[in-house]
Amino acid sequence: MFEDRTFPCRAIGLCRYPVPAGKSIDAWLALVRELAAVVEAAHGVIWVDTDERYILARQFVSGSAQPRQAPDHPGNESNRIISARKHLGDRYVRFPGWATFLRSAHVEAVGGRDKLLAVVRPPVVHDVGDLLYIQLSVSVEEALLPETEARRQALIELLSPIIVPMPPARPAA
Repeated sequence: MFEDRTFPCRAIGLCRYPVPAGKSIDAWLALVRELAAVVEAAHGVIWVDTDERYILARQFVSGSAQPRQAPDHPGNESNRIISARKHLGDRYVRFPGWATFLRSAHVEAVGGRDKLLAVVRPPVVHDVGDLLYIQLSVSVEEALLPETEARRQALIELLSPIIVPMPPARPAA
């Protein structure tokens, strides 16, 4: 944990509307990257989904474990975060989203920048202070395409040693 620092804030944003025709979210993404650098963010994720409930559950860390669902189901992720919050951004990272901010220590922990870029092949990469910003498609309109999800799965596999682990199972009553 960052013993010498505290992270007093959590930034949360939600857009419920599609990007208007002829417009892009590039300026907003640049602002988010600048904000992450200014506040010296420990880690960050930008999610895109067709179901707002999943994004809200991830943002507000709500929901309960769903053992029959995928490990990155929002309820399972929330269960993980609650159990390891004090190490989030230090020892652990969240499941990656469409765009993900990783500290240099995270990148090194999974084999370094060259390996990450070779395995994941993200089309958009920015250095943001001590963070590496990885965006898995060129535009948000491509965020849910199969090739973008394939990149996300490759990133999940690469980050698996530092993704927040599931808490130990509770003994049966």
